Amino acid sequence: MRFNQSLVFTLFIFLVIQNRMMLTARAQETPAGTGSETLTFHGQLRNETAYRYDQPSAFTKILNLAYLEARYTPSSNMHLTALVRSYYDAVYDFESVDSVVPRNNPRTILTENLTAEEIEALNIQNSRSIEIVKKKTEVREFYLDLFFPKLDLRLGKQIVRWGVVEGARVNDVVNPQDFQEFILRGIQDRYIPVWMIKADFYSDPNTLEVLWIPDLHFNKPAPRGSEWEEFQNLDGLKKPPRTFENSIWGIKATRPIAGWDFSLVYLYTWDDFPSAFRTVFGLGQFGVSPDVTFNPRYHRLDQIGTNFTKGFGAVVINGEAAYVHGKMFGTRFGRFNPTTTDQTLQFALGEIQRDYAKYALSVDFRLFGADLSFQVQQQYIFAYQPEIIQDRLDTFVAAFIRRELAYSRVLLEMLTIYYINEKDTLIRPKVTYRLNDDFKIAVGADVFSGSIGGPLPGEFHFIGFFKNNDRVYIELTYSF
Repeated sequence: MRFNQSLVFTLFIFLVIQNRMMLTARAQETPAGTGSETLTFHGQLRNETAYRYDQPSAFTKILNLAYLEARYTPSSNMHLTALVRSYYDAVYDFESVDSVVPRNNPRTILTENLTAEEIEALNIQNSRSIEIVKKKTEVREFYLDLFFPKLDLRLGKQIVRWGVVEGARVNDVVNPQDFQEFILRGIQDRYIPVWMIKADFYSDPNTLEVLWIPDLHFNKPAPRGSEWEEFQNLDGLKKPPRTFENSIWGIKATRPIAGWDFSLVYLYTWDDFPSAFRTVFGLGQFGVSPDVTFNPRYHRLDQIGTNFTKGFGAVVINGEAAYVHGKMFGTRFGRFNPTTTDQTLQFALGEIQRDYAKYALSVDFRLFGADLSFQVQQQYIFAYQPEIIQDRLDTFVAAFIRRELAYSRVLLEMLTIYYINEKDTLIRPKVTYRLNDDFKIAVGADVFSGSIGGPLPGEFHFIGFFKNNDRVYIELTYSF
């Protein structure tokens, strides 16, 4: 199942224009004040400029973005929404590729024995063949809302949030993520919208939400060789075909119990990260490297979880927990006997299936005029074996502080994330000044600390991997 986004958006614009012409034609026949049809446009223009102050220092982003949201409401029980995003990163117009993405170690380009055609095709400005993404225009979301007395339907390309702990990927895993700029972008830019049908059934005080997702998308790594590249999909990755049997299904039941808002969640989905099964032939004796082949593919997951929320005066407690069946975890090379005479011994699959649990808890409250939020998140692997690269228990904590000043014109924010196992930290201070209702300026920083980690996939540290990418930035935003 494939969707042509340009065709869909063009059709949307055509229908809107056609309907507006019909509305104008019969305007004289409709008494003033009796029509319910509306067409509204909202948008945002933004510039994001970032400067890496770690050596070698350089501008790493001069990103110009435009967002346009159109909402057409032919009646009170029907809305049609389209959200378009377009961007152009001008940093490569001012900085060289090697300045934006510095070399991690010396490299030599051997031109000996190259043909004349190969020499002519060699891009000296990008000799490492770094994938450069300068511009893109896309329909981010496009959906139809239908409202009935006991049922709401949303049909189309959309983002669904199933979590209650901000930033925690416990139950909020319906949409995959785009890691083009690591985890530093907002949800609307980082989450990948997918085509689906979402149905909400209401039976006071209960709510039942059902998802059917035939449009399969998975986590998107940062551009190859770019500043924020942490992983890449292997060649030969086998993606599941888009069939009815391979669809993603989800259900969430919500009801209040003793003052708590409880939800039960079930998701029959796919792991957004592929498994990289490897096969090793030979033992690499006498200076001969063993042959290693990879067979990467995606796997099905069953996830059942719960969300809960309750307010105690000025304090709000949010929690999520989930049990995941079928996850494939990466492993180190297995043990083998180097004296064996079987030089085609296959001894390392590189993946092992284990169930795991993940859970998060946050406490939000207000103190001395500031909004504070503290959270802890853990992941625990059942039936653990030492060959698994990930730790049995993985923990990180986070703190967020937000304070408004000068009659809400100035906003101070600070997010700190600390990974206990790796001892890595990400600190994100930000100050926003609102000139008026339409225009605001923000300055901030992204500061990484820790260690890069081991050389194998899964051994690198999620935060510390970018310890040399500390940056400051400025954002200019105009909303209309």
